[in-house]
Amino acid sequence: MFKFGHSPAMLIHHADDRWVAFSAVCSHLGCTVQYEPQADRIHCACHGGVYNAYTGGNVSGPPPKPLRVFKVTQQPTGVLISRT
Repeated sequence: MFKFGHSPAMLIHHADDRWVAFSAVCSHLGCTVQYEPQADRIHCACHGGVYNAYTGGNVSGPPPKPLRVFKVTQQPTGVLISRT
């Protein structure tokens, strides 16, 4: 989890070496979502929304839209996250 501008965001490094970054703001009512690595999903505890941890797509629950996706670029010194 990190701050991206004024909002929370998340960076996930998957076991297949893929990096993804999303807004951590639920598209339902704006609660902060959390990555649950044991279930390999992104979950919103406020109303039970579930998002795909690879695409940010809304899977179940009340969220009407997917999470906002950010671009992740690997660099020698780390990763750079930017708006797409």
